[in-house]
Amino acid sequence: VSCGQYRGRLLEVEANESGNGTPMWTWKYEIVDDEQYAGRFLWNNTTLVDSAMWAVNQTFQAFGVPTDTDTDDLIGEEVGVRVSIGTVGAGANQGKKRNDIDSVFPASELGGGDGDGKKSKKDKAKGDKKGKKKKDGDSPW
Repeated sequence: VSCGQYRGRLLEVEANESGNGTPMWTWKYEIVDDEQYAGRFLWNNTTLVDSAMWAVNQTFQAFGVPTDTDTDDLIGEEVGVRVSIGTVGAGANQGKKRNDIDSVFPASELGGGDGDGKKSKKDKAKGDKKGKKKKDGDSPW
């Protein structure tokens, strides 16, 4: 997927652990509005530690709901995702290119409302850069 902004439909949120054992949620989105990339999947992780709660807050704000919302209630909802290309830093795929979701934002903020994947000036300048679901009452960290 090229760098740009797309409309993504949330398919699932899974509770996982990062490589160093930090709890995190893995969010899976499907691109729904771009002719070339419709049906492609994108993932991003939000680690559940105090220093990274800004990303959890940003994600829930993008959906327009409070952070104590059950993520199951968000399945099927759409948001904007800002995508860049990064490099895998470790493991079997080290050095290979991958898509990164840099931010999640309300779908209403997509230019023209169509999420056409067009690159903003910021995206163009950026270029390449280096299971269990949450339930009500689960702590976001």
